[in-house]
Amino acid sequence: LSNLPESETKTANFAKDAMNTLNQIVAASPQLAIYAEAVKQTIGIRVIEKVGKYYKKVRFEKLKQWMPENITEAECEKLIVSCNRAGNVRAVIDYNNKVIVLDSLTAGQTENRQRLSEFTQGLKYTSSLITK
Repeated sequence: LSNLPESETKTANFAKDAMNTLNQIVAASPQLAIYAEAVKQTIGIRVIEKVGKYYKKVRFEKLKQWMPENITEAECEKLIVSCNRAGNVRAVIDYNNKVIVLDSLTAGQTENRQRLSEFTQGLKYTSSLITK
């Protein structure tokens, strides 16, 4: 399962193959079923990251087709927000047109975003010391 994201290049097959693998693992070891939902969410995040690399805009219905089975629209939105927070993909949901506008970040952009975040935290801390 951990090798699947690197080996699977087609977004359309990725979630289906990953969910099939996950279901086989859970069938063989039922005690791992407690982790299935978290893995399903991780698969959804990886789908969004993959879509961000290949598409600038995608219809919400199309994204849902590529996501793991039984993911609701609300869960899909939460996963998009998670990707934004992680800094791997910038995504804006256009509710009027039911489109998601995506922009995949390069490694350098992600690193710069992390540095800026750390700098901002340092400024907040310094400001709190000065105002005391």
